[in-house]
Amino acid sequence: MVEAIQALLNVNGIGIKLHGDQTAFVLPASLLRHAPYLLGKMYANGQGHIKRPGTEQWIRMEKDEKKAVIWYAKAAEQYTKAAEQGNAKTQSRLAHMYRDGKGVEQDYAQAVKWFNKSVEQGDALGQAGLGYMYLAGKGVKKDFGKGLELYIKSAEQGFAQTQYQLGGIYFHG
Repeated sequence: MVEAIQALLNVNGIGIKLHGDQTAFVLPASLLRHAPYLLGKMYANGQGHIKRPGTEQWIRMEKDEKKAVIWYAKAAEQYTKAAEQGNAKTQSRLAHMYRDGKGVEQDYAQAVKWFNKSVEQGDALGQAGLGYMYLAGKGVKKDFGKGLELYIKSAEQGFAQTQYQLGGIYFHG
């Protein structure tokens, strides 16, 4: 896990230069909480660098689907625990994992369930996710009006990705 945290720190540019070549790393709790998911993504995409154990050499992370699956599964397990305790952001992230089949079997009904729980708490990411499900008709009956309504709620909270997508909907009609 140490190499994994070092890789996350390197990819996210988090570090404080000390004397000479020494660097102290400060890992925000929000990044640590999502470390398994981010590592899964890094292995899935082959992005980031890790320090070769016992050396000062950094090597590029190679794309590795097996490791990606392992880290995504760890993330799903961790997210499930937090989501069951009512954490809206984690409910949204877990819903995305069910929607995309990352770390869990793809299950649109579970995705809709978790998106709904986060939407009930006013979560912008959940509103965007559930909006997409309605627009695409995945796990719910396709409903452009409901999807658009959820996108608008998300965009009004300042969620940039939904603002962009909403702009595309308005532009293309």
